[in-house]
Amino acid sequence: MTELPPIIYLMKKIWSRHNNEVRRGFDLILTNPPMGRAGRGRGRGELLIDDRYILVQYALAQNMWLRDMGRRELQELAKKLGTNANPEKIADKLGREWITPEDYGNYVYKLILKDPELGWNYIIYYDSNLEPILFHDRLPIQVVLLEQFLRIIRLGGKVFTVIDVGVLNNPGDEWIRRLLFTARHTPVKAKLKAVIELPHGAFYYTGAGTKTALLFYERVNEIPDDYEFFVALAEYIGYDTHSKNAEPIKENDLPLIITEYFKWIRRKSDYYEKCLEEWKKERTCSWWIQEFEVIE
Repeated sequence: MTELPPIIYLMKKIWSRHNNEVRRGFDLILTNPPMGRAGRGRGRGELLIDDRYILVQYALAQNMWLRDMGRRELQELAKKLGTNANPEKIADKLGREWITPEDYGNYVYKLILKDPELGWNYIIYYDSNLEPILFHDRLPIQVVLLEQFLRIIRLGGKVFTVIDVGVLNNPGDEWIRRLLFTARHTPVKAKLKAVIELPHGAFYYTGAGTKTALLFYERVNEIPDDYEFFVALAEYIGYDTHSKNAEPIKENDLPLIITEYFKWIRRKSDYYEKCLEEWKKERTCSWWIQEFEVIE
């Protein structure tokens, strides 16, 4: 078993020439990554990662949700573990609802990626031919980045990103949501704080037709057993979503949504009443222009 620094650790060393604080992780990542899947965009597959040596570095590729496993796979695993071929029984045996290469024991080599500055380790498994062992051999870039962001922020650091709403509501993507925001065995853990769905055409002016949402989450040490997160829908966002030039309009629901979030976390609730009164008349709030706040 060999231990090496991850690529992001080496990148931090380069970035730290400009700001040494980077080595302890970012406080906030605010981003709009590539969205979509195979068949969308300018070329088929351009929004997917299928390089096994890249994918193997992520828990998303080396974890299988028990409820996504076939009957034969469950039977083989249950036989090895000495239990019934039932997802609940296997989960009870393992103490989690996820399978890793460690559980199968069909690996020969291990490589540990370690970032001592941000406090996480990750194990990569290889077979006898030094081929990485994966459960998922193709993943959208936008999904992989959700995990990557967690690896470059400090504990308590936050991520605010645009995401394809399919990742948030497609039944076939439930395993992604569960692994990122509920799994306790992964090297970096996240607590979801807010989801704000944007109107259709939010990025039409860029040529993108994907339905999107804003995702706000935080890197945590432990995930609570049960927790709530804020959800909102914006119908207007300050510009015409049907215009190729994104013509500005007065109507904007985002200021009210932010004040509703403040109220939800019991902070600066006085903003809410002022904003709500103006929003009812004008469908916008003037403080949006007058004042900028850091969202916590």
